[in-house]
Amino acid sequence: MTSLHDVVVNLVLMREHAMDTIRLTRIRVDALGQEISHTTRETNGHLTCEQLSAFEDKMETLQTQLLKAQQVQALTSHFLDVVIRWPSSNLDMRTIRKEARQRLQARLEIEDDENDTNDYDTFPSDPETAMSGLMTLLTRLTV
Repeated sequence: MTSLHDVVVNLVLMREHAMDTIRLTRIRVDALGQEISHTTRETNGHLTCEQLSAFEDKMETLQTQLLKAQQVQALTSHFLDVVIRWPSSNLDMRTIRKEARQRLQARLEIEDDENDTNDYDTFPSDPETAMSGLMTLLTRLTV
């Protein structure tokens, strides 16, 4: 049986992952902007249709990643706010954040040790997966 504590720890991890994805995607958008500027300077402002199309595709991909991460972050933040205000929850957020950091550190160590095997829980990368995972956890909690 999954406890409310486990659900909240997973929500914290999901939110942190989404926030990291948002930061990383913004860095990638900046890098793409610099690449476009550099390419434009090299070609004296004359980009080919292929170059423009490639940049446009990259930008659309980054925009999609950013929007999904923002949705996951907003969703998890909302659920955390609701659960934390739940009168019977008796949750200690310091303990939860500490446990979330420990789990994240353990996952990072596993990634470093075994890059090609992923036998641990992965973070959801889109709102649908995040909601599905959250609903599964909540269902386990109530059953």
